[in-house]
Amino acid sequence: MVRAIRAGVKRQTRRVGARYERWEPGDLLWVRESFWVQPELWAESHGPQPIHYAADVQDPAEIEDYVKKPSIHMPRWASRLTLRLTANRREHIFDIALDDVAAEGFRTLIDFLMAWAALHPGLSPQTMVSALSFEVVQ
Repeated sequence: MVRAIRAGVKRQTRRVGARYERWEPGDLLWVRESFWVQPELWAESHGPQPIHYAADVQDPAEIEDYVKKPSIHMPRWASRLTLRLTANRREHIFDIALDDVAAEGFRTLIDFLMAWAALHPGLSPQTMVSALSFEVVQ
């Protein structure tokens, strides 16, 4: 979805959990994404160093001396996207409006719901989510 944010297609996301309720318009959020590092440098320090963003890597063979790291391990210095929260509302996942489907970066409600079900198996249609709208700061 990083590509969709960078292309200006994705302007909204939904999150399960009460911790997102406390986020307010104006809060800044940094985006974590999968990335590639040189293992020797990464072993020495997790500080600033050359990296490749997974969303930009067309052919991993071109960076064969790098190893891929999941987004959860991305340090703050490596984040290239900062988002400013513009709205946060609570709703049931199935209460999503068609305009919000597009803001999530999907063409149809079915596409959105299929992606949601794949990421969150077992959650009910009554699951409460935080619908977070944002703008890209950088």
